[in-house]
Formats: sequence, structure tokens, C-alpha cells
Amino acid sequence: YDGPAMYAVLGLAALALFFPGVASFGFCDPYEVKIADAARNLIDGKSTWLASPAGRTPGSIWLTALGFSWLGIDELGGRGLIALCAVAAVLATFWVGDKLLGRRAATIGALGLMVAPGFLLSARQLTSFALPTLGTTLGVGGLLIAFAPPGDLVKQLDRRLGLALALVGLFLGSATVGFLSGLFVPLLVVLAARAYDDGRARWLLGVASLAAIAAFFLATKTKGYSWTLAGNAHWPTHATVWTSQMKQLGFAFFPWVALAPIALALLL
Repeated sequence: YDGPAMYAVLGLAALALFFPGVASFGFCDPYEVKIADAARNLIDGKSTWLASPAGRTPGSIWLTALGFSWLGIDELGGRGLIALCAVAAVLATFWVGDKLLGRRAATIGALGLMVAPGFLLSARQLTSFALPTLGTTLGVGGLLIAFAPPGDLVKQLDRRLGLALALVGLFLGSATVGFLSGLFVPLLVVLAARAYDDGRARWLLGVASLAAIAAFFLATKTKGYSWTLAGNAHWPTHATVWTSQMKQLGFAFFPWVALAPIALALLL
């Protein structure tokens, strides 16, 4: 298929996976109920848009509140926009892969994402990581496309679109997982990818790394909720270690995570 046809096929396939029965079961999970209550308080004027109920970033609550306002205060209203964001994450994966790696790799990546059990289930509930997945994909992929080396055959229009979508992705990431993971990490990933061939990227990587470390330690000194950490600081007794994040990625992208060691071996 050509480009537009592939977007249509993947979009319809994702809709068929994420939407059927999405409103057929109630908000039974306690965490779903918390998000639904926070979203209801928001549209009722009992909370502010920049509040952080339950010590979490409000991005998912914003999305749920918009769904309640547009589609009604029920299961479809709460989960409808989340499912659409999951569809958008699949299409964004294909777009980034198509521009950077080729049509075949993009198709495999998009199909792998939509059928990963963790992502599939997450797309159908309020406690979803579809929104930060979309943000990360647009943030990292958009920046890589926008600042692709001059030798790469990336069209100027794609570069401008990549920059615009990267800004959207960085905002979504910051609103759902905090500034440290949603803003600093994508910037560090892109700079690290460009550092091998670009001397300026190496300098910027060093500066950004120091800024991220400083932001982290400043955030751990914050009393109460921290937008940088997307939660309350518990340094040092309850610090999250990087292996816990790897474990969560493994759960989310099972069984395709089994390919990660193979990909790393091929890279090396």
C-alpha cells in the first residue's frame, strides 16, 4: 500500500481492536474511579486545570474531563478519547518509522504496538499509558525527523511537521509523566542519537544532562507535589531505580520485548 492507504488500514485495525465494548463495563478499578472522580470535579468547577489530584500529573484527567464534556459522563465519555489517543499512537509510530526507517519497519512497529497485550488493554481504561506513549513517540520521533542530518533525504515539509508534532509530544509527555521523563528524556535521547556525528549535539548533550541532573535533585527537595517528578518526592528512601522502569516496559510490550536483546546484539 502507499502512504495514505497504510494510515487508513492501520487506523481501522486499531479502531477495531480498541473500541468494541469499551463502554460495556463500569469503572470498577479503584484507580479508574479516582481519575473519573477527579475529572468530574474538574468539569463541575470543584478543581482547577493545574491541580494534581492524588499526587499525579493531570494529563489523563484533562483527557477524561474533555471526554465527559463532549461524549457524556459515562464509560464511553471517559474512555473514548483515550482509545482515540491509542489509535493516534499507532499512527504516530508508523509515521516516525516510515520517515526514519522505511515502510516495512514502520508497518511492523505499528502492528506490534497495537497487538501488545499491555498496550491493547491500556487503550481501553482510564489508567492508560496511551497518552504518554503518544507523547514520547511524537517527541522523540518528531525531533529526530526535524533535525535529521542534511544528508538524509527528509523533505523540508516533513522537518517542519516533525518539529510541530515534537512540541505537541513534549507537552503531552510533560502533562502525563512530568518534566523529567516527558521533556528531558526525549531531548537527551535525540541528542545522544546525534552526538556520534555532530559535535554540537555532543556539547548540547552534556549541557542537557547536567540540567536534567540538577532538575532531578532540585525536585527531590520540593515539599509536596513536583511537576518535574510527576509526584511527591520521597528521596532517598523511596527512590525509583532504572530497573523498575525496564520491568514496566517489559510488561507493557510483552511479548515483543523479547526482541530487544536481539536488536541490541545487531546494533552492537
